[in-house]
Amino acid sequence: MHGSKRPSTAICHPERGVSGVHRFALATGAYAGPATDQRTALMQAPRGMVLRDGLLYIAESSANDPGVAVFGNCSTEEGAAAAAADAGVSSLPSWQLYQRPYLGKIRPAPHIGLPPFQHPYGLVEMGSSARVALSAQNGGAAISLDLDDGEMGVLQQVEPPMSRSSNREKLSGPLRGLAVDGAGCLHVAERHLDEIVHYCPADGKEVGRTKVTSPIDVKVDMRENELLVGSFSKTHPQVLAFSLKDLHDEYHASHGRRAQDAATDAAATEAKRKKNDGKSDKLKAARTYADPRLVHPAGMGVWDSKLYVLEQKGRALLRFDQKTTKFEAAVIEGLPDDPEHLLISGVC
Repeated sequence: MHGSKRPSTAICHPERGVSGVHRFALATGAYAGPATDQRTALMQAPRGMVLRDGLLYIAESSANDPGVAVFGNCSTEEGAAAAAADAGVSSLPSWQLYQRPYLGKIRPAPHIGLPPFQHPYGLVEMGSSARVALSAQNGGAAISLDLDDGEMGVLQQVEPPMSRSSNREKLSGPLRGLAVDGAGCLHVAERHLDEIVHYCPADGKEVGRTKVTSPIDVKVDMRENELLVGSFSKTHPQVLAFSLKDLHDEYHASHGRRAQDAATDAAATEAKRKKNDGKSDKLKAARTYADPRLVHPAGMGVWDSKLYVLEQKGRALLRFDQKTTKFEAAVIEGLPDDPEHLLISGVC
């Protein structure tokens, strides 16, 4: 939950509204309780999430203490029984079962500092390694983080970090979601410029940009080799699906050439972008998903050939057929506050 000043429930933080991670059954939409032990660690403006090796990592965009919060495995039945015994009751309410314990927080490394790390937003895995990529909305950077040893580095400084005065005025930074595809290319949403910026490899050169009005979340569907982007357009809000095949073919072809040829390609790409006067056309949309109920697409996920999209203004989770793009149902309606990110998992 993003949290807001207008939550529809009293179970919230007095200033941030419902600002936490909550679980729902995807099949029925039934509420399954908080995903984390919020009594130990009240989440402050949680954003992107990654589930790896049973642990849940959550980007926390707190202005005073930004970082990546780490939560442990879901509690077992034995653990739930022990917790009930400690509380002096025979059993715990169902909503208290299987909450993940708070293990700590990963904060910006000293050599990176706070400016590029301001307002963590997107958080995604980087292939099969222990590394994840994080986008900093106000810091303007895409940052890599090794979950095993904590090593941290700036993959790309997409835009300059926002100034302290801008943050005090609570201006919204340029970056939103990001994704790393199967070829190792990085895709970052630059909302201020209405573009998706592409880098191949993730820590390499920029290979192009794709025009998308107010891009928010970015997801890669590995099975279809597609890039999914939510567009918060005032006139045509939608989710766009872009094929990554041509980009990957081009990248692999140039990757095998000599460095001089690669440099020539980079110069030609930049010259073409300037000639087009900012018109971006690196990827072409293969499909679009739209419906009158979709006004502000936020978090997205693909599960069993269905596309699920969080509708922030309507506070709902919408389902589309991935192939036909047909809207099927509002799986969840009446969420207690503005939803932000979505993680679909087969475990608690």
